[in-house]
Amino acid sequence: MTFIAPYCGVTLSTGTTPMSAYERQLWEALNEHWQRRNNRRGLPNWASTALGRTGEVAGKAVRRVTAQRYCQTRFLCDKYGLPLPAALAADGDDDPQPDAT
Repeated sequence: MTFIAPYCGVTLSTGTTPMSAYERQLWEALNEHWQRRNNRRGLPNWASTALGRTGEVAGKAVRRVTAQRYCQTRFLCDKYGLPLPAALAADGDDDPQPDAT
């Protein structure tokens, strides 16, 4: 199917036409240019710092909750004379890892 471009009067085809070697070379150079430009775009320093701090805070919160749940489970097991669940006793360490803060 072909049609005429309204502003320039050029007949265009909707099918794809093969690129010449010169056009392909220019196309690849243009794509490389845009890829390099995209690679230069990183997060601003303030955003990187904020993400790093957010991850650190979230990690500390998870460690605190995990340690708290471990201690609660251990307390209840000792109180009622139940064995510590295998998943918690598998490492052979009776105490959870201390928070490094």
